[in-house]
Amino acid sequence: MEFDRSKILTVVTADQAKVGMKGWFSNDISSLKIYIERGDEQKELQSVDFHSEYTFREQYPIDGSFACKYRYFYPAPEPSYRPFKNAEEFKPYREKWIRYKNNINAPSYEAFRLFRYSDDDIQLLKLLTWEQAFNDVVFEDGTPFGIKEEA
Repeated sequence: MEFDRSKILTVVTADQAKVGMKGWFSNDISSLKIYIERGDEQKELQSVDFHSEYTFREQYPIDGSFACKYRYFYPAPEPSYRPFKNAEEFKPYREKWIRYKNNINAPSYEAFRLFRYSDDDIQLLKLLTWEQAFNDVVFEDGTPFGIKEEA
């Protein structure tokens, strides 16, 4: 991944950080750059302390050891998704439950399985193109109704 200095969050820009975000932590920019370019494992942001020089706390390790606080946090890019192209591309996902994002006829908590699907469209409560479905529904766990694109 290419390092972009403008994406580094500091105590000054910490308001852009959201607990739960994944990314890389460091107390110096040169190490942060190495972690990103080398593709080191991303860690989850546990907390943000706006009153400290060491603003960002990483998730607590599984072994229960101490979680460190850092000066810099570099958020990982959010994965991007695109609509399914056709029935064949959707086929591995056909057993998953889906729900409407917002629809007065189908509350967002109510999940469905597809009635049918083809290369052109899918049948839920109404007929939708793949593009419409991408905009109107999500999988039950909240992930977008589409294919994750590789960066």
